[in-house]
Amino acid sequence: MQKKYDVIYADPPWAYGSSQKMHSQVSEVYNTMKLSAMQALPIQNICHPWTLMFMWTTGPKMNEAMRLLHQWNFTYKTVAFVWKKGTHKNMGGYTMSQSEFILVARNMAHKPSKYGSPLKPINFATPQFQDIPRPRGHSSKPDDFNHLIQSIYGTRDVDDTRDLQYCELFARRFIKDWDVVGDSINGTIQDFLAGKNIGRLR
Repeated sequence: MQKKYDVIYADPPWAYGSSQKMHSQVSEVYNTMKLSAMQALPIQNICHPWTLMFMWTTGPKMNEAMRLLHQWNFTYKTVAFVWKKGTHKNMGGYTMSQSEFILVARNMAHKPSKYGSPLKPINFATPQFQDIPRPRGHSSKPDDFNHLIQSIYGTRDVDDTRDLQYCELFARRFIKDWDVVGDSINGTIQDFLAGKNIGRLR
């Protein structure tokens, strides 16, 4: 049976086709995907009705991120985090780009009257704005955000009957207490979502 997750954290491999320089820099580090290919991924295969999605996006990809969430059957709720990448600066098309964003969305299948969500925040004081140094490697994200997300919901469900399950998609390293999937460390997301054994997840 396909394992399902309470929280999914994703850093989609956006393709920046409008900028040849940026596209070359990104594609040298990881395989990018077209929006249509990502939209076709059966993310619901690993979701409960109450699953929450935390998704990375940049300013130029905000519209595509909304479209991707909708295709995956998630409803955008808010910006969970704004990451100021330390002293990193990138000349944007309008202003100097220094931040990226984590959006949070709720599964459209969630019906509070029918499904009691096992997810209940235990920490309401997590700041939205995070000024964290940028890790080495293009597009690498700090592990801090995995820890921040997990600190909001904890490790057990509201009835204290089971461990909450956390999954990171498009990952490039393993991290404690999370199942992670990434073609550079264990296998393709397509195989994972199809229920195939891709090897070590954590």
